[in-house]
Amino acid sequence: MLPVLNHVARTLFMFAALALPALAQNAGDERTLSADWMATCQPDTGYCSATTLVNPDPGNGTVADYVLRLGRQAEGIYWEISLTTNFDIPAFSAPLFANIDGTELKLTDGRDVAAFGAINEFFLLGDAAQFVLDKIVPAATITFSYTNEFDLPASARFSLDGLAGALVWIDERQRRLGAERVARDAPVGLGPPLTTRTAFSRLPRELTDLHRAFGRCDPPDDIPHANDIGIYALTGSATLFLLPCTAGAYNFSFRAYLDSGLGPTALLFADYTDRFGWQGAELLVNPEFNPETLALTSFYKGRGPADCGTRGTWVWDEFAFRMTLFLAKDICDFKGDAGAFPQVFP
Repeated sequence: MLPVLNHVARTLFMFAALALPALAQNAGDERTLSADWMATCQPDTGYCSATTLVNPDPGNGTVADYVLRLGRQAEGIYWEISLTTNFDIPAFSAPLFANIDGTELKLTDGRDVAAFGAINEFFLLGDAAQFVLDKIVPAATITFSYTNEFDLPASARFSLDGLAGALVWIDERQRRLGAERVARDAPVGLGPPLTTRTAFSRLPRELTDLHRAFGRCDPPDDIPHANDIGIYALTGSATLFLLPCTAGAYNFSFRAYLDSGLGPTALLFADYTDRFGWQGAELLVNPEFNPETLALTSFYKGRGPADCGTRGTWVWDEFAFRMTLFLAKDICDFKGDAGAFPQVFP
């Protein structure tokens, strides 16, 4: 792992560390259950949490390199399980792996785990959260591993000695002894933290440099869909990236990049008009990708009613995207929609 972070990420990490609720200066009722775990209840909100650290007080202004926390609201049903990564951060959309005494679980970004409140504070969600909660109480250790923003392996190993006692202590303070332990929902009061700037900063540097060099895209802070970054696994080692470029009233354009393991390259797609015939398009408009069928579509609306424009479909075919259908209509006449556009391919 590399301990060097960009200035924006490091600044955000400092704010995240200062905001950690279980480690606040005036924490209220608290108890150290073992050398590894501390339980705390906030006097003002009644929120209680059990916390453990990896490399406390590393000397860079954060409380620890990694923080694992299980918390529950005073009147809440669900436990909130979070991992805070102050040392580095997972690569954008990279999966997180949790290994509990040899049992490994893959946590998919956005479905099983997502950042809330800060870009480096990741909460477990849904069935994955319940699975981890069920497994960790009687377990000895849990190790989280991932690929960091420098494409290097990173991991954090936590001892679970004392966790069971910490949760019982919290049950007592919240008068919930005997209550079923469940975890599922997103954390209360926290929203997704990503800004346009941080969303792009978590992409591979080579890709963002190539995107900026294109020179025809608006600055990320100026387009409303800047966080709608698409990253899709294709066959083999190939990956498709769809990066936001420009926005209009009803058309949002993206630039497509393919990385087959040798670095990203920009893709061109076919476009057609009756006046000019076939041309190469550097941007896809209103694209959608189906991970199951590996089909990529675009839909350019000539105007708001979508009674003219183009619609194309390409399917990933081992090494490249193969065009399977293209519809085009130049005349905007309030007749028909995209499904009724004339077919120009095949």
